[in-house]
Amino acid sequence: MWAIVIVALNALTGPHIRVVTKPAEVQHVFASEEACQSVLKADIPSKLKDETRKAYEDGYRRYVCVRVRDADSLSPGK
Repeated sequence: MWAIVIVALNALTGPHIRVVTKPAEVQHVFASEEACQSVLKADIPSKLKDETRKAYEDGYRRYVCVRVRDADSLSPGK
């Protein structure tokens, strides 16, 4: 299982890392890294607004696909 994560780093307050859960129309959990990357590249930049878009374009905010640890134990029969 893979998820899209927002990564930002501030010199005074340190790292800010958050799993993407909005907007509702974007899928948030993916079976493969390829599927996650596909949605990240196709959907995320187009959904950003104003300051968030500027931070992304200037490199202060990044979106990455990260594998969810222990997700296998959530599968039925495990």
